[in-house]
Amino acid sequence: MTKRIGALRFALLLSAVVGVAFTGSSSAQYNLKTLYAFGGSDDGFFPNGGLVFDSAGNLYGTTADGGNRGSGYCLLSKEPNCGTVFELTPTSEGRWTETILYTFAGFDDGATPHAGVIFDTKGNLYGTTSDGGGRTAECPYVCGTVFQLVPGLNGWNESLIHAFAGTPDGFDPAAGLVLGGDGNLYGTTRLGGAYGGGTVFKLANSSDSWTEEVLHSFSGRDGGNPVAGLILDSSGNLYGTTLVGGSYNFGTVFELVRDGGGWTEHSLHDFTGGSDGGWPNSSLTFDTDGNLFGTAEIGGIISDCSVPWNGCGVVFELTPNVSGTWNDTLLYSFLGGNDAAYRLGNVIFDAQGNLYGAAAGGAPADGGTIFKLAPGASGWTESIIQNFNSGNNGEGPNGNLLLDSSGNLYGTTQLYPTVSCCGSVFELTPESKK
Repeated sequence: MTKRIGALRFALLLSAVVGVAFTGSSSAQYNLKTLYAFGGSDDGFFPNGGLVFDSAGNLYGTTADGGNRGSGYCLLSKEPNCGTVFELTPTSEGRWTETILYTFAGFDDGATPHAGVIFDTKGNLYGTTSDGGGRTAECPYVCGTVFQLVPGLNGWNESLIHAFAGTPDGFDPAAGLVLGGDGNLYGTTRLGGAYGGGTVFKLANSSDSWTEEVLHSFSGRDGGNPVAGLILDSSGNLYGTTLVGGSYNFGTVFELVRDGGGWTEHSLHDFTGGSDGGWPNSSLTFDTDGNLFGTAEIGGIISDCSVPWNGCGVVFELTPNVSGTWNDTLLYSFLGGNDAAYRLGNVIFDAQGNLYGAAAGGAPADGGTIFKLAPGASGWTESIIQNFNSGNNGEGPNGNLLLDSSGNLYGTTQLYPTVSCCGSVFELTPESKK
């Protein structure tokens, strides 16, 4: 099986559905600062994943290509620059300095990290690569890996804690990991597994030795192609999304509940591709009441994105009932044009209950936006707090946003104009904080 074959297995056709209109508002006042612009070679390029802070205020992330082992693109068989893990450190002059912690070689150590990294309590970093790993008949050197980076006196040491094989453990882990209270790592693979539709997996740690277990394999009716990461509730149950599959083949929101010594999967919502959205490709967020919030790539009202898709995407809420079912509520439907559109990351809360997210489409030049949703007595009001365009400030904000305790937002873009490629790390500061 190849990635192309697996993806085609879960391909879908769209149907035109008219949704309900929601209206956005004008831009809020934020100041954009580029913390670092990638140069396209030794320092890496295409930062696709989210960012994470350490306790000292340094930022960590990944680039899907480039690195400092030589020159050229990652071709797996020819070039050694298959992505990086980097650190950004603030200086006293207000600038940020990049340090490459590790460059992937493309074979046994992994290649193409599309997601960010996470810390454990000891200060080690963990992440996934979509390619690389061991050679198998199903996907030679492209099944993907889970890696660990351990800090040492002479830098960071990388080791693989799992290399995927395709069947039965899945392949192409496109999302990042979540660390459970039990010390185990949990994640998803986009493809492979028992039925070819991807998996949810656990990596259990015992005396620094990791053992992988597939918790669930998607077959299509229950979802397929989970491209987003997982979140945990206080009981250790897992929640996530699948890009396709479900009753209407437009994706699902699912829950995996600990059931004795095993896990039971429940579908919380099957997207129709209409006003409720479709193709959810980002992770979920809990509020303090246990409700789930997320985004879907398409759907909503008929708008500037109606051809070829059905709407520009939505923000939704799922609320649990005492019966065990969940109610789906549409919070906002994107309009495209000057509004946000498609390729949506997850949404995050600030202390006041506002939601923030990134969209790689929308804005006058279709360069992407950062949006805010504020709750009110009559519903949620959207405002665009930043428009991106390749003319002066980057293009294509992607991945998840990061919010610090001062209300500043951090994220990445895929392109940056000074080098006509490569991407950037940015900070958005509310004007009131200046």
